[in-house]
Amino acid sequence: MKFLEGHLARAKGGPWYNPGSLLVSILTEEKAFDGAWAAAKRWKVSPQVEYALARASEATHSQDGLAVYAERVDRLANSGGNQAYAEAAALIGRMAMLQSGAKRASFLAAFKLRFGRERNLMKLLE
Repeated sequence: MKFLEGHLARAKGGPWYNPGSLLVSILTEEKAFDGAWAAAKRWKVSPQVEYALARASEATHSQDGLAVYAERVDRLANSGGNQAYAEAAALIGRMAMLQSGAKRASFLAAFKLRFGRERNLMKLLE
């Protein structure tokens, strides 16, 4: 891990290169979630790797995962299309299991305010 961290300190990320993804993937696979989240916050990682970390660590790092899920839901809703909407609605349902009632209601109200014009998406949330 020290080798990867040293490499990351020298690496320059770009729009298509996320230098921290390998380190976070390894730490996630090893179930070293504290280290994986620390690395994900320190280094640039791909959205897919961050999402995999959120899924794997729901039981121990639900708040970190909720932030990742909220970003993904917004990306899906912005991309449009029934398949993206279905995935967004399913992820919102997953988020509901990790949130208190008040936080869930607040998130959903804000989400509906931003995306209320997307009728097909709103139908899936009902």
